[in-house]
Amino acid sequence: HGNNSDIDAGDDEQIIVSSTPCKHVDIMATITNAGIVYIGDENVTSATGVALYSGDVYSINIENLNLTYARASIDNQAIQWVYYN
Repeated sequence: HGNNSDIDAGDDEQIIVSSTPCKHVDIMATITNAGIVYIGDENVTSATGVALYSGDVYSINIENLNLTYARASIDNQAIQWVYYN
């Protein structure tokens, strides 16, 4: 499990930089978020990502957590995640 509390607008960010093999991840937009967090692959945008509003959860079957990126509609948004092997 982990979190990222500094997802900003205008930049796509890896959820975690280090290689983290897994089979599945649940990503939640923190309930205190005022904006939208978009989840996707590298170069995620509001048009290509899955939109998470405050408290929303997105589940992905994926081979490595570092293949998942986030971008926010406004600065200083946060996500939490739990991954499964």
